[in-house]
Amino acid sequence: DLAGEVRRFEPGEVQVRPMVRGGEQVGLTFLGGSERSASLRWAGEPRSEHLRTFLHPEGSSSFPSSKGAAEARGPWRTDATYVAVRGGADSFELRLKDGSRVTVDGSTFGHVMSGLTSFRRMADEPNGGTLVLLAGQTAAGPAARDFQQGLASAGWHQLVVAPTADVYLRTALLKRGGQIVVDRGGSWRTFPEPAVITNRQLDAESAYGASTTIRTGDVRVATLNGHDGRPLAVSFLIGDELHHHVQRLALPATHRTSLVPEGMDGARFVQEMKAGRDISQPSPWPERSAYVVSHGFPEKVQLELVDGRTVMLRGKEFAELLGDLRAFGDLMAARDPEALTLLACSTGEMRGTGGLAHDFQRALAVQGHRQPVVAPTNTAGTYSVKKDVWSTHVLDGRWETFSSGRASVLGELHDQARWVPVDPAEVRSRPIMQGDRPVGVSFWRENAGDAGQPQGRTARLREGTFHVATESDVDGRLVVHTTDGRTVHVDGAAFARVVGNSETFRAMGGLRQPVVLAATTPLSGRTPGADFHQTLRGEFGVTSPVLELRGAAGLHADGHSRPVVWFQDGWTVHDRDAAVPAQVVRPPAGPARAEGLTSLPGTESGLGRLQGTEPSGDVRRFEPGDVRVEQLRGKSKEPIGFTFLTGAERSASLRWGAEPGREHLRTFVQREGSSSFPSSKGAMEVPANWRQDSMYVAVRGDADSFELRLTDGAQVRVDGSTLGRVMAELPKFQRMAETNAGGSVVLLAGRSGA
Repeated sequence: DLAGEVRRFEPGEVQVRPMVRGGEQVGLTFLGGSERSASLRWAGEPRSEHLRTFLHPEGSSSFPSSKGAAEARGPWRTDATYVAVRGGADSFELRLKDGSRVTVDGSTFGHVMSGLTSFRRMADEPNGGTLVLLAGQTAAGPAARDFQQGLASAGWHQLVVAPTADVYLRTALLKRGGQIVVDRGGSWRTFPEPAVITNRQLDAESAYGASTTIRTGDVRVATLNGHDGRPLAVSFLIGDELHHHVQRLALPATHRTSLVPEGMDGARFVQEMKAGRDISQPSPWPERSAYVVSHGFPEKVQLELVDGRTVMLRGKEFAELLGDLRAFGDLMAARDPEALTLLACSTGEMRGTGGLAHDFQRALAVQGHRQPVVAPTNTAGTYSVKKDVWSTHVLDGRWETFSSGRASVLGELHDQARWVPVDPAEVRSRPIMQGDRPVGVSFWRENAGDAGQPQGRTARLREGTFHVATESDVDGRLVVHTTDGRTVHVDGAAFARVVGNSETFRAMGGLRQPVVLAATTPLSGRTPGADFHQTLRGEFGVTSPVLELRGAAGLHADGHSRPVVWFQDGWTVHDRDAAVPAQVVRPPAGPARAEGLTSLPGTESGLGRLQGTEPSGDVRRFEPGDVRVEQLRGKSKEPIGFTFLTGAERSASLRWGAEPGREHLRTFVQREGSSSFPSSKGAMEVPANWRQDSMYVAVRGDADSFELRLTDGAQVRVDGSTLGRVMAELPKFQRMAETNAGGSVVLLAGRSGA
């Protein structure tokens, strides 16, 4: 206290008042008397005014007047929490309810704050997790730093912004108040301070798609500890979302995930789980994994900066950011993970170049990290139904694994619900020989035969075809055996890396002939062939087609020791360079030789029912299921439509969809003549002529056509009738249309109504 005596007290004994504007709490004041009254009046001014700060230069100053000071935007978000308190470089002054005043260090003040119900209630609301200390000089010494650390030790990872000099809160007299004046030579500092290695510069995009640059030290990041007290994840979330993850990941992990079926939203899923209807399964990554938590999209992740800005990073730059963060280095050292899991929505949707997880893993591999990356194809997150453990889930999607270079692949141990890393070069294989010449590679166990007894029709494929034989399981995954005796089930992409690292494949010195995958695969649903082909092409430069046998299938030798494939229902030709990237071929009955590259007389070619025009002018046939589309979801995650856009436009449409439904009804029409489009400046607001429950379709359009992107990356232009057929065959559209009372579809496609 002021007499120098030690005073013990509880957080509830401290005098504190909420700072309120228009019924909304914006902060807390610990001041007394006239200073308290001034802080309350200051809080009542518009939030936009609180961002206006006036910094006096070194030398003479007219402080607390703003005369001669330079105006600068406060480096914090509009939704920041403000704390008005007397402070200094190394301490804060508080007033107790008995009227006595005490001086405390920053750590103690942090514990006082964390113990206040009024603070916890504010911090638990959706917000940006930024706290501005309106306390002079607290950033000039340890006071603000210790305050932030005290909050963090209590589980509140707020970004604290504090001044290095005295501050004055301007209140309304003759003109509007709400600004902050900082005394001479003062500035604002943020805590925790950046913990980076080189503070390197990265290319980024603004929230609106404009190119910009950032420094790694600009990014808000937090370390989340697991149940064992060691680092388990690095998180780029902020505010209440970050706090909830801090609490959740500190619980024991179940190491299980739920693939929530199509049509079931998150709220209904939680209800089902609480009712005891468990749909979880083992997580498709090792238990010894590390996590990266962020908001994500198919091509980028969303990050928050210490100055209040929001930016987007693509996969390569995201890996470079992590490589420069000490938090990530500490995580990898403490956990020594066997995989890295991205808890970031939709980052695993795109398997090829441009996909976030794809580019992210490749850039990490260049840095020397051998961990595969696991990412979700749709909305994903964590949940804790029982409140004492945590699990993960994906809504209407799955988890995809990405690996390249020297990274391991992931697979599930045979007869065990456990996923393990496998070095592709440590899988047993042997060459398939035709005389003294290798014509393929087999991953069957020694002396087990290459595929059992033929059960269907047979065909001998074109001379030079590279044959790959292996077992498969009932789910269509492929089975390999490691040199240390393990039997592991892997997906198509992982198996391609196993094949590419086999001695037989490497000895071939590159393939220019087709590759046949001789393994039993499902006749419907997802099969490994497309991912197998894409990985062979992307990592090993195999541009020739892959023939994936359909149904029960295998390989045996004829009387001349030549390889012959047998199959139940022909094969699928996967060829990214062909007009039809996945073409079903059913060769004619009889002994005729099958070349396996084009449809033969009497076969079903599998050409698509719809057609469009590529930029080159060539006609492209495709199926409705070949079109890349993502569901638009509203503010409460309810489905409100679809987006056929890509890249930054897709990201923008998803953010637009998440805004309140009433905002979608506000339209601004520019007048004839000069226009500030796409700004609404000078435009006339016109009420929308549709209902709030309408469905929205975001797509590139014109007066007579629409532009679609196919799943193989091709771009096609189609007429309105074709887009209508694509929409009509989307199961998600059909379900929405059945339950949509208004029956309206709003085309967000420029000039399509002209």
